[in-house]
Amino acid sequence: MTGIEQDGDETDTIEQMHPDRVGHILSAGEKKPVRVYLEDGEITVPIKPVKERRGPETVTVPCACFDAIVDMVDIADAGETIYARFHLPESEWCRLGLHKHWEEDNAEDWRCERIIEVWLSRFKNASSGEYDSDRYSSPVPSDSPTVTIYEEHDFEINSPPAPFDRPDLEFDVATAESVSNYHNARTCHTLGSVKTVELLDSIDEWPEKRDVSPPNGRYKIPSKHPQVDFDGVDPLPIDRNILAAVHAINRHAKRLNEEADRAYKIGEGAEAKVKSTQKKALYDAKTIAVHRLTKSAPDAVDLRLHGLYEDVEMYCFRFSTDYSFHQPRDAVDDELLDAVGWNIYNEEAREIDFQPSTDVSNLQLSLSEALGVLSSHGIDANDHLQTEVVEDYTFGYRISTIFRIDDDDSRV
Repeated sequence: MTGIEQDGDETDTIEQMHPDRVGHILSAGEKKPVRVYLEDGEITVPIKPVKERRGPETVTVPCACFDAIVDMVDIADAGETIYARFHLPESEWCRLGLHKHWEEDNAEDWRCERIIEVWLSRFKNASSGEYDSDRYSSPVPSDSPTVTIYEEHDFEINSPPAPFDRPDLEFDVATAESVSNYHNARTCHTLGSVKTVELLDSIDEWPEKRDVSPPNGRYKIPSKHPQVDFDGVDPLPIDRNILAAVHAINRHAKRLNEEADRAYKIGEGAEAKVKSTQKKALYDAKTIAVHRLTKSAPDAVDLRLHGLYEDVEMYCFRFSTDYSFHQPRDAVDDELLDAVGWNIYNEEAREIDFQPSTDVSNLQLSLSEALGVLSSHGIDANDHLQTEVVEDYTFGYRISTIFRIDDDDSRV
């Protein structure tokens, strides 16, 4: 079910408007309410996010019209094209069923707007020459912006412009989460064609914002950092093997972050999400380890505040001459700061030349060995994975994010 009103019969009584007349009304209607009637009294709406490049799964249902605000109008190419955007109230957006595919569990979470676009172009008719130029002046007045802007740029006034083609209504459809062409997260879909546009004095609901709010509970925003109760954690011995393990997962987290960025840039969305998910799990495990290491000997920890770049400040925990670890300020529990005698009001960040390394070739422990060391002390990175499987909808396979512990041939 799309939730669209079955009101298609109404359009039978509406006379079809010349496309040039549509362009004229839109050109004078910016920031004004309009009623847009649809060709054939029907609309084709997406019901599922795009999983493949061929387009979304859709359904065509009766729908005579919708009300909206003309958000903006741009007459471009010396009057050859008109681009306009309709900003829909939430009630109209939902009545048309355009909200439905966003509610699917696999819809990519990106900022969407209740916007329908319309394009009018003269190029097709101009190139074909199959139109009656004598009829051009009838749909619009001579002082219409669609005419005057054309005449300002036309060197042969005796040659009237070609009429606009029938305008289509276009809409950005959500892409399924983790499709390979991640950066093409918006797929343009044609909802239908404009039959008539009518300027209104008012509409029942004036849209106040473009953002589409997901239903309650649709997206669970994970915590940026694990919530650690310093008073309640068990101490973790400060020995070289454990420090080497934390050092290893920290270095691999940086590597995964770099690989995730590279995957996104080449359009490998599923692989990028796997890397990003694993990176966060390793950083979460590191945060817990730092708290537990500090708990074992607060007086032995040398705590500093470093300015890394721009406005980024992090605590630096030095546990030995060979091992120190940075932590975001909001990742550190206040009780830990009290335990080490930290006075935030008396400390200023010291700017350092921060050059994070992603080289894992010279680590004392492999990732799987490091995970094994930490797991034996109750810190399992797999417990911090936001998801254990990522699906690539384009190619139809699933990728595990789970770390393999004590396995030198681990995929990560």
